[in-house]
Parts: sequence; structure tokens; C-alpha cells
Amino acid sequence: MHIISRKTLKKFYKQPDYRDAEGPLSAWFYEVKKANWETPADIKALYRSADILKNNRVVFNIGGNKYRLVVKINYPTKTVFIRFVGTHRELKWFNVDGHFAKSKIIESEVSYERKINPTKIHKGIQGGCH
Repeated sequence: MHIISRKTLKKFYKQPDYRDAEGPLSAWFYEVKKANWETPADIKALYRSADILKNNRVVFNIGGNKYRLVVKINYPTKTVFIRFVGTHRELKWFNVDGHFAKSKIIESEVSYERKINPTKIHKGIQGGCH
């Protein structure tokens, strides 16, 4: 799978409060990079605790359930778009359809695909809108 973008993960775990997320997020990144997901069932086979949501979105539990990683998957192109990485508490601010409850400014999918830098909000890291 092609993951967009690793920079979002690094930006999160480079923060002093989240350095312990580096190992689990790196492990997730390399496992997913080697994966060949065609359906949500393929994800559940590798990540039993993952929550499969509508619109090809998935929530992964990271670091013993301490962190959440929300992605959107384009199965035909084998692309995983990182939408959010943060704590369980920070995820409460995030609407898995791609918006933060307190944010009116959301990047478009086109902007994200042009590799505009992710936006940091409420300490969690948000990727582009999908």
C-alpha cells in the first residue's frame, strides 16, 4: 500500500509528549506498506481491533490503545491517506468524515494530494480532507 503521508506520523511522534508513539506508528507504517488490501476484511485479518467505518475510513488503535490513527483507503489505487493521528481524547474533537468540530478551515482532497503540509490542531495531527 502507498501511504500518504509518513510526514504526518513523524510530525506527531516528534512532539515531546508523544515520543512513545514512534515505535508503534513506525511498525504500523511498515506493516501497511507491505500489505495488499483489497477489502476491509483484509484489514481486519491483520488488525482485529481496527474499526471499519463508512466511506472507506478505518480507525486503528496504536500503542496499546493509547493513540488513534484514522485513515481513508482507496482500494483500487492501493493508497492509504492519513487523516488523523492523536490520543483517544483528541479524537473526540475530530469528526471521522474529515473535520474538526472547532475548525472551519479544511483542506480539499486536491490540496492534500498536492502534498500541502498537514495541519496541527489540538495536539493531534490532521491530514488533508478526503
